[in-house]
Parts: sequence; C-alpha cells; structure tokens
Amino acid sequence: ERKGKKQKKQTNKQVSKQTDKNRNTQEQQTTIRTMGDQMRSLVLNVLQSNSSRKWDVPILDLLVSGGAEAEMAFVEVLTLEAVASSDSVKQVKSFWTGLGFQVKTLNHDAQALPLFVDGEVVVDRIIDVFLIKFVSEDALLSDKALEYVFEAFSFSINQMMYACMVLYTNNESQALSRQGGNGFIDVFNKSLGTNSSNLDDLSVSILMKLESMLKSDKPLASRLKIQQESAFFKSLELAVQKKKDAARNVQSRPPRGGKRQWSQAYDQSSPSSDVESLGKVLLEIGYSATSSIEAFSEAVSVAGDNLTPEHFAQAMAAMGSTWDTANKDTKVQSLTSSNGAKTEVLSQWNTSVFIEYIKENFTAFPWSKVAMACLDSKWDISSVEGLSLVNSIIETMTEKPIPLACLQRRWRHPLAQLKLLSLLTVPSPTLPDVISKILSTSTSDRQVSREVLKSLKNQPSIPEHQWACWLSMDIVEALLSLGDLGFFKEVLVMMDFPGKNLQDILLICIANAFPTSSSTFTDTAQPQHEELAKHGWCATQQKLVLSLVPYFLSQSTNNAPVLQFVFESKKRLVLQCFVTWFYQDPTQQRLEHIFFVARDIKAVSSLLDCGEYGFVLELAVHSSQQEFIHVQKWMAVQLKQNTSGFAEACIAFIKRKLGGINHQFKPVPPKLIATMLDVLVSHQRLPQRLLVEAKSISERLAQSQEQRSRQLHQQQQQPPPSLVLPSSNQTQKVQQQQQQQ
Repeated sequence: ERKGKKQKKQTNKQVSKQTDKNRNTQEQQTTIRTMGDQMRSLVLNVLQSNSSRKWDVPILDLLVSGGAEAEMAFVEVLTLEAVASSDSVKQVKSFWTGLGFQVKTLNHDAQALPLFVDGEVVVDRIIDVFLIKFVSEDALLSDKALEYVFEAFSFSINQMMYACMVLYTNNESQALSRQGGNGFIDVFNKSLGTNSSNLDDLSVSILMKLESMLKSDKPLASRLKIQQESAFFKSLELAVQKKKDAARNVQSRPPRGGKRQWSQAYDQSSPSSDVESLGKVLLEIGYSATSSIEAFSEAVSVAGDNLTPEHFAQAMAAMGSTWDTANKDTKVQSLTSSNGAKTEVLSQWNTSVFIEYIKENFTAFPWSKVAMACLDSKWDISSVEGLSLVNSIIETMTEKPIPLACLQRRWRHPLAQLKLLSLLTVPSPTLPDVISKILSTSTSDRQVSREVLKSLKNQPSIPEHQWACWLSMDIVEALLSLGDLGFFKEVLVMMDFPGKNLQDILLICIANAFPTSSSTFTDTAQPQHEELAKHGWCATQQKLVLSLVPYFLSQSTNNAPVLQFVFESKKRLVLQCFVTWFYQDPTQQRLEHIFFVARDIKAVSSLLDCGEYGFVLELAVHSSQQEFIHVQKWMAVQLKQNTSGFAEACIAFIKRKLGGINHQFKPVPPKLIATMLDVLVSHQRLPQRLLVEAKSISERLAQSQEQRSRQLHQQQQQPPPSLVLPSSNQTQKVQQQQQQQ
C-alpha cells in the first residue's frame, strides 16, 4: 500500500512537470508569434509612411530581443515587399541601408544584430523565405523576383550565386518551372557575365560548387548560355586554381600603401632602403652619434647608401621619442685644448650636428614634407620635450614652427596623431613654449570667431591659454575624425576638461567643425566619411552634439547664443536634438520649454517642418494657442508635402486626444480639433479611407458637443435651490448655549 502511494505521488509529479513544460512551450510559441506580428506591423508602417525615423529604435530593439523569429519576420516582410514591383525595390533598399547605418553609427550592439554584420545570415534568411513562402505555400513568383530581392538587399555576386545554388538544389524542376524558374537562370547568367567574364570575381567555394553542380546536372548546363562547355570548364578550373594559388601566396605579399603615402617605394628587404634604418642606427649608438659631424657621418654610412629625406625624418622622430632614454654609455673624446683631451658622456641629442650635416650634404631639403613625415611615424613623440626637440630643428631651418595645418590630412599612424593632439590639448597652469608656438600657426579662417564668444552671457573664468586650443578647427576636426576611426573613448578622455568646465565653448567648436561649404580635412573616398560628405557631419560629431545640446536645453544660462550659433552651423542636428529630448520625457512642461527656446533662436518654423509628426502636432497645437501660427494654413502646407502620411498622423493624434485624459498635456480645445478635422475633410487629394475616417470623427465630435450644449441649457433653466432658514426655537437654543459658555 505504501509502495502504491509512492508510485502515485511520483506519477502525479511527472504529470504536473509535463503539464508545466507544455504550458511553458505554448507560452513561448505565443510570445514568438506575438514578436513576429509586432515586427510585421512595424515594418509595414515604415514602408507605408515613407519615414523610418521614429521606427528605427523599436525595430532594432525588437530584432535584439526577438531573436531568430523576429529576424525571420523582418526579412519576410521586406522580401514580400521587394518582389511586389520594381518601384518597391528602391523603398526597401533605402530602408535596409538606413537601418544598417543606424547600427553602425549609434550605440547598438552589433553582435546582437547579426543581420547587419554577417552577410551569410541575411542570405540564409532570404533563402528560408523563398522556400517557405513561394515553394511550400505554392505562391506566385515572377521571373524578376530574385533580381528585385538581390537589388533591394545589395547582394554581391557571390551572395547571389550562393542563394541561387541553394534554391536550385532544394527544389524540383517542376517547382522551378512553376515558381519563376527562368529567374534563377537569368541570375545565373548575369552573375557569370558575358562569355563567363565574371569568374574571377567569384570566390573559391562558389566556383567549386558551381563546377560540381554543372557536372552532375546536365540540364542546368544546357539551360545556361554557355556556348562551348569544354572551354567553359577549362576556364572554370583555371579560375579555381588561380584563387587557390593567390590564397597560398597572400601572406608573402608586401602590404599595399595608402592613398597619401610617399611617391617613392622602398624595398623593405634591403637595409639600405629601409626608411627607419638611420633611426635604428642612432638608437643603437646613442647620444654619441650626434657628438660630431664625423660621428654622425659614420652612423649615416652604417645605415646605408642613397638615403632620402624620409630617412632623416624618421631619424628625427626617433630622436624626439627618446630625448631622455637613449644610450648614454658610449664615451666621446672631445679635444678641449692642445695639451690634452677630455672624456665626456653625452646626456642628450645634439641637434646642431644633425642640422650641420644636412646643410653640408643637401642643397635643397624639403623641410615641410620632412616635418610631416617625422610626426607621422611609428616612433611616438609623447612628451613636450621630444616635441620641442623636433620643433627646434624645423624652426631653425624654416624659421617657422611646426604648422598646425599638418593635422588636416589623414595620417598613416593614427596613434602618433593622437599623441600629438594630447600634447596640444592638455590643460596646464603654464603653457609650454613649443605648444604656444604651434598653436600660433593657426590661421584666422581655421578658428572659431572671437565675436561668437563675446556674445556669451557668462564668460569662462578659466585662463584663456587652457582652452584656446579648442578654438582651432584643425584640432577639433582631427579629433572627430579619429573618433570615427575607432578612438572614440580616447577622444572623450581628451575632451573631459572642456566637457566639464567649458560646455558652451566645446559645443560651439564641435558644431563649427566640418562646415558644409568646404573642409580641407575630409577625404570623401574613405568609407567612414560617407556620412560627412552626405550631411556635413561625421558620426562622432553627431554623437557629441546630441549629448551636449540637452545640457543647454535644460539648465545652461548661455543657451540662447550657443544654440543660435549651433543652429546656424548644424541646423538638422539641432532639430534632431530637440525632438530626441522631447521624446525622453514627453510632457507639457518640456514642450513649452522647447517652444520658448526655439522661439528665441528662430527655429520654431523649422521644427514644425521636421517631419516627426508625433512631436510636430503637439508643438503645432501649443504654437496655435500662443498665436504663433495659423493652424489652417500650416496644415494646408503639410498636406501638400505629404498628404497621406500627415493626414494619417493627424487622425491618430485627434483620436488620442479624444480618447481620454492625458495628465501630461493640457487638453486640446474642441474648437481647434474641429478646425483640424475641417481642413482634412476639405482637402481634395485626401485618400478615400482617411476621408471617411475624418468625417466619422467630425460627426461624433459634433454630436458630443451638441449633447454638452443641451446639458448646459437644461442646467441653466432649472430654478435655484431655496434657502432654508433656521426656526426661532433653534436660534434660542444657540443663544442659550453661548450664554452658558
């Protein structure tokens, strides 16, 4: 009996565990389906509204939290939209590339978003969509469907060939002929090119898979436009062998130079042509190498023959980086008189010997190029003393210090540029002479105007020499570009002092960088500067402006002149800051503050035209109540620019305001809502669906207003309540009580 009871308990436990498992599985499946539905609705809203700004963050967050199911739903919606027509391809492509840029520029975890990092994930998802939607569900598929999808997602030739191969091998020939089989063949032929001219562009794995497919599947070979199969297979084998040989020998090739490297190429295997050979020899010998012209000549002969100015530039960099750490052990015999000699140990580099040797052996020496090559070296000049040593040589020969304009170009060694910038921007009680000389070379057209700083209500209390470096556009633009090259944390550390003490000056300098008219630093051929060429700002500049402007919106006393200057320099960035700051705490108080600040800097009209309708409609209602705009005229202009998108946003806004009380905002007057509805109903090009919805809301609003007027009329007609006076007995009792007290 006891055993039976134990067995019953165990079976009951197992049954309850299994029930809990089933319940959890059902809940997980429901959650997954819900995430997929949310993703579909979000993406469709974006594609229908032609504006992805306010949907970027929800879509990316859902992709991170939803996992594979959210990715599948996301790719499925975009694929179905892309195969619909050629017009929808551009829309899907712009949305896809825009999201990819958001992942790269904003603080999104790239590892959690493999769709935008790994191209194979996108290809696999699209293959799954084709196999499930078009083959399993027997949906119609046009011959151009594959081309549309590949164009929308910007597939490379290798990705297109891989997708076609997988789709071809996973389907029967009947399914292919029924589901746009000609589309597969067209993509195959386009990828191969005329007379198989694109074989060199395909990877080894794709070439080998294509070779095995064609040999095993004769019908496919016959359907492709291959005129001579034997010649094609020979060229295919040669391409495979060529790729394999290139993969074996890729490590033995010398690295390719950058766009701005020296025109003369040096053979790194030969010690005489190694541009760092003279610097290495000087470091091995130590300070005694510059004890005399003879000693330096001997060091030059050890370094090699036919030395170029680049060798001496690298030697200067080596001397600057080891101004106090070079070899001091070598003793030098120096003749002090005719009677005897004195042995001494040098403790620093003798730059005069270096200069005299160059004067004796070079008639024309390109000191401007040498100065740039010396600073842009693998030997970091990380101390003021080392920089002073290099500057003394340059200043002696050119009568000018190191020019600050050297920061305008892209350096081969970004760390060296970062070290120089740290020396130029470090705040110190006394400014070193060499830093002062270099900063003095900045021209007036590459500096922030002093008139802008005079307009500030609160002038900085810190001495000017501690923040004067931040007025140089050369320094600020170089730091912003280094932030885009992967040194964002280092740049933030260098901006820590002005970020805590001089927020207004820092924001003005950052906003003044990269003017839209011209910028000497940018190289638009570089991929990290595509956004700079397109909008006039880089990613680091955008992040810093977006983080600094809210400080002036909330508490700074210098907000009006600073924001006025930033608005004139980077108008779209400031508008984006206003909208982002509002959405962080959408309340009536913040909306009124934004209106007040925007009115001071004359930015209200630009804000009302920014296209973020959730924020714009709230601001328009408040501006109308402040008699700043005429709602009817403003709505008419917006409807001309974007009829369906603006009308749909207006209807959603009116529904939200009529749906219930929102304590965060003041209620909108019914008269203003009726005016907005009248403008929508009277618009001629309003879509029929939105017109019907606007009319129904207008009728319901009119009925509710009529009911309220009736109730008020009835209350006014009712007689006032009669006054009940106390009786004489009650008054006598009250008087007696008062007398007793």
